[in-house]
Amino acid sequence: MKNLFYLLVTFLISLSGFAQGNNHLGIEIQNRTGFIIAHRGLMSHIPESHAIGGELTVYYQTKGKSEYHQLYKYPKYGVSFIGTSVGNGHILGSMFGGIVFGDFPFIKTKKDEFSGNIGVGMGYVTKIYDPVKNPKNSAISTHLNALINLGIKYRHYFSNGLYFNLGFNITHASNGASRVPNLGINLIQPSIGIGYLLESVELKTKEQKIELDKKWKFGLLGIVSFKEIYPIGGKLHPIGNLSFTVTKRFTKKSGIEIYADGFYKTSILNDVYRDDTTPWNVIQAGIFSAYNLYINKLRVVVGLGAYVYDKFKPDGPIYTRLGFKYQINNHLLAVVGLKSHWAKADYVEYGIGYTF
Repeated sequence: MKNLFYLLVTFLISLSGFAQGNNHLGIEIQNRTGFIIAHRGLMSHIPESHAIGGELTVYYQTKGKSEYHQLYKYPKYGVSFIGTSVGNGHILGSMFGGIVFGDFPFIKTKKDEFSGNIGVGMGYVTKIYDPVKNPKNSAISTHLNALINLGIKYRHYFSNGLYFNLGFNITHASNGASRVPNLGINLIQPSIGIGYLLESVELKTKEQKIELDKKWKFGLLGIVSFKEIYPIGGKLHPIGNLSFTVTKRFTKKSGIEIYADGFYKTSILNDVYRDDTTPWNVIQAGIFSAYNLYINKLRVVVGLGAYVYDKFKPDGPIYTRLGFKYQINNHLLAVVGLKSHWAKADYVEYGIGYTF
């Protein structure tokens, strides 16, 4: 899963757009206590105890003159280091990882702040599936996995830079179906902690102005990936996806995107046991709509799609995406994300797009 490292790198580069103006360095320490979700029947035997852990966060509090800072009510960005049990020490062990994140306030006053955050990174799970030593682990088959964290947080500030925080986190760990079994680990963990704003850090740069183009944009997007299917221990199957996209930006922060998707998954050739399966009739076609959140050159993409042609229907009629697009220049963009069928990963998407 070394390729999933690019998910971390892409997101980290995009957050560099916030590193301008006067910033303050901060640190947070918090406790996480929650539970693992058994989102499939095959995982019903796994939840055994609470998922208990801790988190150390280092961040920059933006204070610059960039229009993006003002637009997002002066967000924070940084890195969190997580260590936690995952609900069953015998089968799953523990999980450790690092996440780069952006934290965006909904409400911000002098003393109080309520915000939402999104982060991606890499995690290490200590116990994985083994046909002899750990056959009951239906969740994870690789030590190294991608992490996605979604959360909300409340902070109350005191006059000396000290504050306390309350949070609610949903953390997902998966290898993107590059190896099976891979039902994934989903943790729900409320948190409580303390934080402190350290001394100011001066970062000088030019002020950025947002150029808003509300015209409809048309483009092509190419995706490559790979996945393993059952039986366990088989080969990796290559995947290709070509999409025609239509994008519309409505505000400085938001827009929509519609895809006409064409999928070619060679895994279906081995996954469907029928005499009429050929390399051509495993092609899938779908229509996908997404919400785009614009953060400087980064777009966070989240949406829902439906297959309009799918002869064998191996995964049901609906698919979802959570991903990131980074605008390299006026025409080229880099893409990385996760395609899934509800809570089950289909594959990690790596691609490049061209806007006409």
